[in-house]
Amino acid sequence: MKWNIGNKIGGLIVFAILSFAVLGSLSYLTIRDLNTSVKMSTHTYEVIQTNDLIISYMKDAETGQRGYIITGEDEYLKPYQAAKAKIYETMDQLKELTKDPGQQQILAGYLSLIDAKFAELQETIELRTEEGFEAAQKVVITDKGKAIMDNFRKLSSDFDNCELDLMEIRDNKMNDDANT
Repeated sequence: MKWNIGNKIGGLIVFAILSFAVLGSLSYLTIRDLNTSVKMSTHTYEVIQTNDLIISYMKDAETGQRGYIITGEDEYLKPYQAAKAKIYETMDQLKELTKDPGQQQILAGYLSLIDAKFAELQETIELRTEEGFEAAQKVVITDKGKAIMDNFRKLSSDFDNCELDLMEIRDNKMNDDANT
């Protein structure tokens, strides 16, 4: 078959349309993957921020306990009470945000440490209320509460490191998607 000018122009138009369709499809898929990668990176920051909130609540609880032990004034218990009211709800949020088995295992350890810390805090608060400063001080200087918080901080650091490892994988994927 002999190609005349009309057939050649028609062939070029079909080729151009097919090329644009292929390039458009590839661009769409790449942008979709890039958007997914960006969402996962944003998710990582949300997980880390939620973890930081839990640590902040633990510190608030300790601050309230410490202030009450020193002064005996109920006003100083407000940070403790607020933290106790929010921490378990925030833990539930963190569980929902994470699906990685390593992180879920760390969160199980979190709960036991949170329970232990609040039991220790409550014990010293009750001792201060019922028996006075010296009785509460005796429990505080055993460093039981400090040991719990040290373990909690270690677990928190492990949790963040696990999330940062996931973020590195996600960032590499995002960079690959962007380069594509």
